Amino acid sequence: MHRSEHMLTRLASLWMVWAVVASTSLSPQLLQATAVDNTTYLPLIEGEYLPQIAFYTKHQEGTESIRNLSIFNPPYGGLAPIASSCCSDAPAWSGDGRFLVSQMKLFQAETHKQYPLSQIRSMLWKPGGHQIAYTDIISLTPPIYLFDPDTGQKQTINVPTRAPYTLSAWSPDGTMIVAFVMSQQMYILYPYATTQARHTSDQHNISVPDSYTVSVSGARWAPDSTRFAYRFSMYSPIEEPNAGIIIYPIDSHQDGWGISREYGFSVYEWSPNSQFIATGGEKGVCIASADGQVRILKETPAVSVLRWSPDGRQVAFTSEQDGRWVIQIMNSDGTAYRVLSSAESTITGPHNERGAFIWTKDSDAIIYVEQNRLIRLAITAGAQPQILDPSVNLLVGRDRSGMILYVQQRESASVMRRARADGSAIVDLFSMADPIIVARIAP
Repeated sequence: MHRSEHMLTRLASLWMVWAVVASTSLSPQLLQATAVDNTTYLPLIEGEYLPQIAFYTKHQEGTESIRNLSIFNPPYGGLAPIASSCCSDAPAWSGDGRFLVSQMKLFQAETHKQYPLSQIRSMLWKPGGHQIAYTDIISLTPPIYLFDPDTGQKQTINVPTRAPYTLSAWSPDGTMIVAFVMSQQMYILYPYATTQARHTSDQHNISVPDSYTVSVSGARWAPDSTRFAYRFSMYSPIEEPNAGIIIYPIDSHQDGWGISREYGFSVYEWSPNSQFIATGGEKGVCIASADGQVRILKETPAVSVLRWSPDGRQVAFTSEQDGRWVIQIMNSDGTAYRVLSSAESTITGPHNERGAFIWTKDSDAIIYVEQNRLIRLAITAGAQPQILDPSVNLLVGRDRSGMILYVQQRESASVMRRARADGSAIVDLFSMADPIIVARIAP
């Protein structure tokens, strides 16, 4: 027996043990994990990195659909059920992959222990760690808590107002949190400092007519934590919403810089080096410098999704045009704009997001699903779409080693697969009797 076959047999045996546990404690259909035949397996080496995956399956009992939560957890023994009859929201991993929040409940990945927190209303994991900031639903004016599941300690973050907070984004360096109050005011929270909150201007450096209502949301930090961007909208009873993106610098007393609101920008992403931000909206794509100065403005049909390449040299984006999804790309300086492909039907990326895709780790291609086919599209001029797998239900994403994870649907099983970005070296990690409908990879 080859080493790969031996390892696979060991894993399959372990998964079947978990299946028995599931059938006795949760649901007879929750886990029926088995090895899958007729697959070319990549040799599994002891100690090799395999991703942790939290996922939901959907089990049908008559007219009732039941969602069950499970974890594929190689560091802690394999595949295990966590909760049954649950799971309306997506699972959220802690930054270190040791804890998981699902259905507003906190679980430990290794022991599956559930922590007795109050019902969570809004939450964020600390980047790279396992502290969680959250508000609960006990009160209409909840405080903000910081909880460490290792120590069991919970502390309150001092905030100057008792209005309901929505926690939006934790800075990559772990020192600041952006929170919105009633979708109108914005606070920067400093959970580990003496002064724990800083109120920014309600006007956001934008002139707002008296007849308009302001809404702010969706903070996204630059990777270097020096500034963040957020969505700003103005609404009027008699006019269309006016939306734009505002950049807020942390080390400045200014209220931020707005980016071309007349273009209705609503999607945005920072470049990997934090020097630029790409925004897309109703009329096209804009690339601005970190201080909000517009460098490139490319008029295209409405942009749905945009993504920087991992090397920061290019931006790819999608638009829906006359029922077709057009995939476009240009360099970070606006040169070399071109259409990569025009898909005949809806394309989807991770979490079945319409118009979405992922870059390969080497920045040479993008990956997406169209008509249940997993597609690789090289960014070189004239490249044709390459079908990596013809029967795919869900593109899960790219793990930290650069491998692509996706769900293949077979007649009697929903199979989690892992492959290189060119479609080679496929590994079937596990299979489930019920369809896998949502999945998240741990950082």
